[in-house]
Amino acid sequence: MGKNGTKLLIFGLVNLVCWGQVRSQNSTDEGKPERKELDAGRQVDLRSQFLPDSLPTGDPVNFALPVFIEEPADNFVVKSKSATLQCKVAHALSVHFQCNDEIQEHALTEDHVDPRTGIRFTQASVEISRDQVEEFFGDYHCACVAVSGQGHSKSRMAYVTIAYLKKEFEVPPYSDQSVQGKQVEVRCHPPKGKPEPRLYWLKDGVKIGDDDPNYIVTSEGHLILVSARKEDSANYTCVAENIAAKRYSKQAEINIYVSGGWSDWSSWSTCSVSCGRGFRQRGRICSTPLDQKSCPGQNVQKKPCDSVCPVDGNWSMWSKWSTCSKDCKQTRRRQCNDPAPRKGGHYCFGVDFESLDCMGDYCTGGVWVEPSIPDDSVDSGTIGSSEIALYIGLSMAVLVFLLVVLVAISLIRRRRLPHGYALTQSAFETQHRKKVLGYSPDLTSGVTTELTSVCYEYSYPDSNSNHSKGGYRPASEHHYEQPMVILPSRSPVDSIVKPLISDTSSSSTGGNISPRSAGTFDRSPGAMPSTSPPRNHVTESTFTRWCAVTSSGARITLPESGVTLTVPEGALNPGQTQDMFVSVVHDTKSYPDSSRDGHTLLSPVVICGPVQASQLLKKPVIISFPHVASLRHGNWTISVTSTETEGESWRKVVTLGQETINTSIYTQLDLNTCHIVSDSLAGFALLGTTLPSLPAYKSLRIAAFSQEYPQGSDLTVRLYCVQDTDDAIRFVTETEKQFGGRLLDKPVSTLLRSSGENMRLQLDRLCDGWSVQPGANLQEVPFSHLWTNSNPNLHCSFTLRNKVPAQRTLVMQINITQQDNTNKCLLKVNTNISGAAGSADVGVRETKMRPSSSGCSSTDSYSNLVFRLPAPTKETLGKMLDKPVAGGNDWRLLAERLNVHRYTAFFASRPSPTEAILNLWEARNRESSATQGLLGILRGMGRMDCAHLLEHDLQLV
Repeated sequence: MGKNGTKLLIFGLVNLVCWGQVRSQNSTDEGKPERKELDAGRQVDLRSQFLPDSLPTGDPVNFALPVFIEEPADNFVVKSKSATLQCKVAHALSVHFQCNDEIQEHALTEDHVDPRTGIRFTQASVEISRDQVEEFFGDYHCACVAVSGQGHSKSRMAYVTIAYLKKEFEVPPYSDQSVQGKQVEVRCHPPKGKPEPRLYWLKDGVKIGDDDPNYIVTSEGHLILVSARKEDSANYTCVAENIAAKRYSKQAEINIYVSGGWSDWSSWSTCSVSCGRGFRQRGRICSTPLDQKSCPGQNVQKKPCDSVCPVDGNWSMWSKWSTCSKDCKQTRRRQCNDPAPRKGGHYCFGVDFESLDCMGDYCTGGVWVEPSIPDDSVDSGTIGSSEIALYIGLSMAVLVFLLVVLVAISLIRRRRLPHGYALTQSAFETQHRKKVLGYSPDLTSGVTTELTSVCYEYSYPDSNSNHSKGGYRPASEHHYEQPMVILPSRSPVDSIVKPLISDTSSSSTGGNISPRSAGTFDRSPGAMPSTSPPRNHVTESTFTRWCAVTSSGARITLPESGVTLTVPEGALNPGQTQDMFVSVVHDTKSYPDSSRDGHTLLSPVVICGPVQASQLLKKPVIISFPHVASLRHGNWTISVTSTETEGESWRKVVTLGQETINTSIYTQLDLNTCHIVSDSLAGFALLGTTLPSLPAYKSLRIAAFSQEYPQGSDLTVRLYCVQDTDDAIRFVTETEKQFGGRLLDKPVSTLLRSSGENMRLQLDRLCDGWSVQPGANLQEVPFSHLWTNSNPNLHCSFTLRNKVPAQRTLVMQINITQQDNTNKCLLKVNTNISGAAGSADVGVRETKMRPSSSGCSSTDSYSNLVFRLPAPTKETLGKMLDKPVAGGNDWRLLAERLNVHRYTAFFASRPSPTEAILNLWEARNRESSATQGLLGILRGMGRMDCAHLLEHDLQLV
């Protein structure tokens, strides 16, 4: 209703009240015809904003519809503060609020009389909380409903919305420079929010007012400098504000220079070298028009600088071996003084003390024995023969006794073993060769599959376990025993060879994998024949991927593992084709030693090869794999270990944060993923240590497995505590499948604290039909087994007794805790143990492989593109950003904006630092919006030339 209508309504209400009073006073002097006229007047329609010709008598509440003086307006809920809706109604007997068809019982009403007009009206209000708005799906709306003797009226709908303002600006302001006198526009699109935020600008932290005619803020919020002045050079900030929050954009530096003159000097750069004598420089820009001469003077200034060179320590020569001591030992020492570490250099790696047992007959049993002259009077030959006969007899007796004991134990355990599991090694090998062809050894290479008992059982008082019935062992007691499942100690990739290369296949320029089921590869004529021994080769399997790589590069990805080998374009010469692989190793004998100095393994053990292919690489490759260190909690000292060939010991390459100019790799540690940039193909893994006084956390994943339920027998539920990676769960799942085991339900993740406390697994809930013996519902996993032991096959188990023969449903809940650790989790199992088809794949995501443009299998779920930036684009960006500029917005600023600037000396040593940074960016960012993010970074750097190149080459909007 408009203003004129409202005035007319109030005027009518006043006349209605006055007229009703006058008519009541003259009612006694009027005749019956007039009474009929008044009675007829009670049917007058007062819903119009215009008054009728005649009005009825009495209280308007009885014959008029309610009239809204003030209707509820839209409002917002701000954080935890409720929104208030109000309305004012005249001629109403009752007033209430109705929100989404529900009457609000907590609404407040008050009756008032306007002192100026004498009109009686009712004011109603209601509080709408955040919970009410969030619980309703859709728009939350309310209306004010008023009731009179004539009927009811409903006001307009008032909408209640939760107010918010996001943090990131849609388009933040970017730095720019312009000539004095020209018009400059600084664009800004605010973050999304409700209500729409209001925009204003700050110049060097001070709000720009409306009194300066040189500044104009458009209706969209953009800032316009009508005629740029020298004093307008400043840092400008766009501010978005609504009732919910206030957001500040990043500062945009606007530089206004005089045409034909020098700009201000930039700040001095860092020293050009990290060790020794170098130089620092600064620059300025000349903005001379074409019709004038150049600016006088130099555009670059340099000054010398010195950087302290650390001197690493080196061992001196070993001393001579000492004479034998009383404990039959010889020792020698060396010192770290050739030279000694100085100026922050590293101490010598290795030990400064060695010892060995004395050799010869002069030291026996820890007692010095002097050489004696043989006595011819003693018949030594007779004594020696008697002793030999005695020793042989005792040995035979011991062997016979041990053989009888072993046979008896074997028979007892075979009778107690659950169905579906083999007992002896020979039985396992026979069944294994029949069922799993992929695990058979390659006869041509002479490699045999080594099988060892690596299962781990926690003790529990259960007659079905391997314990004797006579004794009870507490839940905290743990021991290694004969396993109920004999698992291979090596993964499939560790004992079989790489597929043969087809000698009769036609050449292929694309380097694609041959579709033949034997796994052969098409090799182009330019491929280098492999010279590595067969034992270093692995086949295309679940935990290994091979690819024929050409000069176009490739991304070799292991499905469901997060492990990828990225070979950039141009890493191989044109015409060359090289077979490369990436593999995850599960053979604990091939793991780096993590038992010393409190180290723990923080990642899968990833192998890339073959090693001989490193000689052909012209550019570094990027190896990406997950890690389990909780970086949010910190307190980690993380090192990268590496090995080049199988059987070679692992060596520490670098400790993160302690890189030197001689460090051969670059390590980028993101929240859950590690990216290693290396010039060679090798094996890599992460080891971590913690500070004694501060706790650190590593992430574990707990998974429950069992075999298919046999009728009438007990059920053993095995709990694996492995690294929180998809690869670890997949390896255990594949191993369990070979023996009829399956994953019961989705695994859960938990954090292990470096406090030395054991992890407790408490069976809190078990559905009807199942039971456990008293005291068998708690298992305690030793901390050392989870921290220093990396065997993926170690597990504990719960034995469940079946009370209902037809029971097929298993519901259980296991509480996982650790003392002094606030991170707790629950493993919930709800499954049908009868084992429907495909039940073994619960929680395991199927991945369909698709060929990429490089010919390698790809599981990239974000994009089909192998590389988003074409090689010519990277090369052109390198020419633009590799050369240092006065403003500092070159490749160094790009590394800082991409958060890879922790060790820039590695990129500085590359032929093109920009290309090396972009190759790492390709490996880290696989989402579809990555190129838009890179475009925004280039704009934020003030490199509009690079941003325009990227928009043109990639056709970005």
